[in-house]
Amino acid sequence: MPHRSRPGRRQPRGCAAGRSRRRCSRSARLEAKRLLAHTDLPVAAVGRRLGFTEPTNFGKFFARLTGQTPGAFRDAQANP
Repeated sequence: MPHRSRPGRRQPRGCAAGRSRRRCSRSARLEAKRLLAHTDLPVAAVGRRLGFTEPTNFGKFFARLTGQTPGAFRDAQANP
């Protein structure tokens, strides 16, 4: 039986076919961190740039991979 992704689980934008979800998540996490640390874009705009249609989905994705919310990450970068 061929492998099928779970319904509703989309890889972030920029993830080419054939790339593992883990590798895609890593590159999306790095890009999210870069945008949060070095731009003034709202968190929702960062999520949209990465292909998330809902800000809450981006927040959950980021928190699951980093252990902190996008806002907390940005605050920590601004006040080391």
